[in-house]
Amino acid sequence: LKPWAAFFGVWTRYRAREGWTHSLDLDAARIAAALGKEIVYLETIEEQIAALEAVPPERFAHFLAREDWSTYCERYERHYLAGELDALVAAARPFPTYCEPIIERRDRLLVERMERELERGEACIVIGVAHCTGVLAQLKELGYVYFPCP
Repeated sequence: LKPWAAFFGVWTRYRAREGWTHSLDLDAARIAAALGKEIVYLETIEEQIAALEAVPPERFAHFLAREDWSTYCERYERHYLAGELDALVAAARPFPTYCEPIIERRDRLLVERMERELERGEACIVIGVAHCTGVLAQLKELGYVYFPCP
C-alpha cells in the first residue's frame, strides 16, 4: 500500500472501533441526494490521490508513533461541537495531511472551482475544516463576505 492508504486504513479502523460512524463527504452527498440537489465535486479523484502522494511519508509515521490519538480526537471533537473554528483548525495541525500539498496547494484550486458555483447561486459548499482559513481568506480577497454562524 501507499503510505497514505495504509495510514487511512489504520485510522479508519481506529475511529470505527471508537464509535465514529460519520464521513463529512459521504454524509453531505447523501443529504444532497435526498434533497434532490445537484452534486458538483471540486476535485477529481486523480487530483486527490496526487495530493496524498505528495504528503511526506514521515508525517504519517510521526502521527502513528507519537500522537496520542485519543487526546487528538477528544480535542478536535470538543472544538468542533463548540463551533470554535480557529481552535479546530489549530487542533487539526498534527494530522499527517495538514501540510502544503493538501492544504495550501489545494485551497487555490478549491476556491477557483467553488467560485463558479457561488456565482450560480444557492450553493452549499462542503470542505474540510483545515481548508476554512485559507479558502475564506481567498474568497474575502475576491469580494465575498463571510457571516459566521452564531
